[in-house]
Amino acid sequence: MSILVFHVDAGSPLTWREEPYYSQLKRLARSGLEHNGWVNIFVGKRLIVILPNKDVDCGMWEPSDKISYQMNWNGFDWEVEVHKVPQEAPTS
Repeated sequence: MSILVFHVDAGSPLTWREEPYYSQLKRLARSGLEHNGWVNIFVGKRLIVILPNKDVDCGMWEPSDKISYQMNWNGFDWEVEVHKVPQEAPTS
């Protein structure tokens, strides 16, 4: 699995959604999906996963957090579900 990670200047948090960047990110996401890879955007500590058909805002990211990906073939294309899995709090 390969992951492309882009860090966006928090002073311009929406720049990645502008052209020509956004269409290039979507192309990378499509190519990544076809080759078992992902495109992630960080705006400060906020993680956004870019997929060919949607962007998934996973909220504030901690180094101990994980991402769960589930791919389902719908007969025409892959549907991808992305979920942030926070580290479990230690039990006493």
